[in-house]
Amino acid sequence: MSSVQERVEELLKQAGEGRAGLKRAASRLDLLPEAERRALREALLDRAGAAEPEAEGDEGELSSKRLLRWALGREDEARRPGNPTHRDEAFACAACGAHVPPGGARVRDHCPACLHGLHVDGEVPGDRAAGCGGALRPTGLERRGEELVLTHTCALCGVVRRVRAHPDDDPAALRALSAASGWRTIR
Repeated sequence: MSSVQERVEELLKQAGEGRAGLKRAASRLDLLPEAERRALREALLDRAGAAEPEAEGDEGELSSKRLLRWALGREDEARRPGNPTHRDEAFACAACGAHVPPGGARVRDHCPACLHGLHVDGEVPGDRAAGCGGALRPTGLERRGEELVLTHTCALCGVVRRVRAHPDDDPAALRALSAASGWRTIR
C-alpha cells in the first residue's frame, strides 16, 4: 500500500469516528502542504468513485469535511447544506412573555429566562421548517465537554431535540433544570 493510500485510510478511519473525528480529520487534511493535500484529495475522490460532485467556496472545490463524508459513502450528508437559511430573529417567549433578542453567532432557539422554546425548526437549526409549532419544554441538561446541552421535548408531537445552552441563559434556570435532570448542581 502506498504512503498516500495509508494516509487516506488513516483520515477515513478518524473521520468515521463521529462528528468530532470528522472535524479533526478535515483539519488535518486542510493543514497539509499544498502538494500533499492535493494528492490526498485526489485519492479521496478516487475512493469516492466520482469527480467532485459540487463546487463550493472561492477555490471551486469541495470542503474537506464534505469530501471525507463523500469518500466514506455518506453522499446524502455530503450533499446536505449546513444551514442554508440561518434565521435568527428576536421573539416574545410563549411561556413567560420575555422579550428575547437574536442569538448572534448561534441561532436563538429558546428563551434565556425560562429555557422554553417553540418547535419551529426542522433538521437544521434556524431553518423554520417544522410544521408543528408546539411548545418545547426543557426536560434535561447535560455537559458535552465544556458546553451545556439542553434537551427539549415538544408538548404536541413529542419530538426530542438537543440544543446548546447560550452564554446568556439564566444560571438559576439552568441550576433548576440540572437538579430536575438528576445531574449534580451546576455552580
